[in-house]
Amino acid sequence: TPRQVAQCWAPSPPRTTAKIQPKKPHKTNRSSRMGKTDLYEVLQVAPDASQSDIRKAFLELSLKYHPDKNKAPTAEEKFKQIRSAYEVLSDPEKRQRYNMYGDPDYSTPSFFPFQSSTTNGDSAANFFKNLFGGFADGFEFNESSFKGRTKRKRGRDVFHGLSVKLEDLFCGKTKKLSVTKRAICSGCKGSGCKDPAVTPKTCTGCRGSGVKATIKQLAPGFLQQVQTTCDECQGTKMKIAEGDKCPKCNAHQTVEAKTILEVQVEKGMKGGEKIVFQQEADQHPDVDVPGDVVAILQEEPHETFQRANKHDLIVKKTISLREALCGFSFLLTHLDGRSLLIKSCPGQIISAGQTMCIPNEGMPQRHNALLHGDLLIKFQLEMPTDLNEEQLALLGSTLGAPAMAMESQEEEMEECYLHDHSVPAGSSADSASSGEEEGFGFGFGL
Repeated sequence: TPRQVAQCWAPSPPRTTAKIQPKKPHKTNRSSRMGKTDLYEVLQVAPDASQSDIRKAFLELSLKYHPDKNKAPTAEEKFKQIRSAYEVLSDPEKRQRYNMYGDPDYSTPSFFPFQSSTTNGDSAANFFKNLFGGFADGFEFNESSFKGRTKRKRGRDVFHGLSVKLEDLFCGKTKKLSVTKRAICSGCKGSGCKDPAVTPKTCTGCRGSGVKATIKQLAPGFLQQVQTTCDECQGTKMKIAEGDKCPKCNAHQTVEAKTILEVQVEKGMKGGEKIVFQQEADQHPDVDVPGDVVAILQEEPHETFQRANKHDLIVKKTISLREALCGFSFLLTHLDGRSLLIKSCPGQIISAGQTMCIPNEGMPQRHNALLHGDLLIKFQLEMPTDLNEEQLALLGSTLGAPAMAMESQEEEMEECYLHDHSVPAGSSADSASSGEEEGFGFGFGL
């Protein structure tokens, strides 16, 4: 009907839309979230304070509330809070976790959403294989793929110098290195107690850190924090009764041990190279992986040969003037014991400071011992001290007359002869030079 049509086409009343007010951000306080005192308030610094400001505030407050200087009943508790706050805020990682979660020891939950087994008894790896079917072939699904690897604590490396001769580097040799280190006590397995059932207690003096921090005032306004080994536990971080101590290590957890390491000096190695023995350094119960022992080769100087470049050898040889002009030959004992007869070519003249080469008689290459460098011989010329008239005439007839200066047209000439440049002490040259230094001898002295 028309009435029904009119009702159908009647405009609907306008809808009223309510304005949504933006929510104000909820401010979370670290102290209220964890139910603890804010660490920034303990050190009286701003949350965006730098490390230098945090350290300065810690030194001032620790000196103010130190129990040895402040006898107030709450001074000791306040000093512990200051120290705990500084341990967190001075560490960038702990400070970041504290700013984000309010707890420096907070760890994010594991990404892997399953436990070691599912509801039907299958492992999580089988669950993925059953879920993806044949598409999972060639892929390994396990819980370690989704978890981050924990960083293992590693011990310090120990460096030892090993003296080697040039002959050892040329021929190769096996040398022995004696190393003294700390090893886990076999009597207590590193616990320090002779009875495995006894549990050692944490040292209260250092709170299990093994060191104590003391504040020293160097000058007004200048403070210094010094860490020393705890005198109560001797750095072991725990206390054990005298009757429960291990008799072998005396509760030190480690004992002194000596080991002999065989160092393989390969052909072609050079001084300064390092040979690493993995996990042969000191052991300790708190260290997951011991450090390495690093042997550093120290090359001894040789009386005949010197190493040049990377694979070349240098020998200095002094020859006479006759040998330089007429030829020579000499024997040279090499680093491996071979005797080399070195001869000059006929008619070859050697000049002073000249360097000659013998190919393939240098140092061997480390990764290819069949290839060698060159042996370089640097010659030094030994001149005769004087010659007689007969020798001069013979040299003159062989080499030709020496070039003489042309006679000058001047009537008066002074002849000057050369002498050795060795002025004795107290001579006229010394007195002249000393006079110049004092201002005399320039023509206007007194």
